[in-house]
Amino acid sequence: MAFVVSGSGLLKRDTLAGLCLRRKECGVGVHGVPIVMKAYTVDVTTSDGEVHKLNVEEDMTLLEAMEEAGLNVDSSCRAGVCMTCAAKVLSGDVDQESAALADEAKEQGYILTCSAFPRSNLKIEMNAFDEAYEMQYGKYELKKEADSGLLGKIFKS
Repeated sequence: MAFVVSGSGLLKRDTLAGLCLRRKECGVGVHGVPIVMKAYTVDVTTSDGEVHKLNVEEDMTLLEAMEEAGLNVDSSCRAGVCMTCAAKVLSGDVDQESAALADEAKEQGYILTCSAFPRSNLKIEMNAFDEAYEMQYGKYELKKEADSGLLGKIFKS
């Protein structure tokens, strides 16, 4: 039976492995001490205007944290593409390298919570789908009122 020393005394190695999985610790460091992720405070303003304070570890997406906290958040693809979980960052930094988000939208502070990881304390505002979608895809869509061709006439009738 193997034991390791931790801040709380001697633990069986199996117990330590279980703790790492439950607490989302990323592994075991020097002398068997679990390595704990950094956590940040995220203030989430929902569509009803309520502000929810969440403690979010750096390896957890904002969407996962909101769902874990019991917030009702719209989402769909969970791959950083569909824009359903879009939010606007009011302050703070995120890592969203895997999100397929236009530079213009990123520069305006929009994020996709399914692929955004906190890198500082944050304040975000949810339900930014319409604005983010317009920046991402709006310029590629045909506007019916601007289409005076045959297809535009057919769709208007």
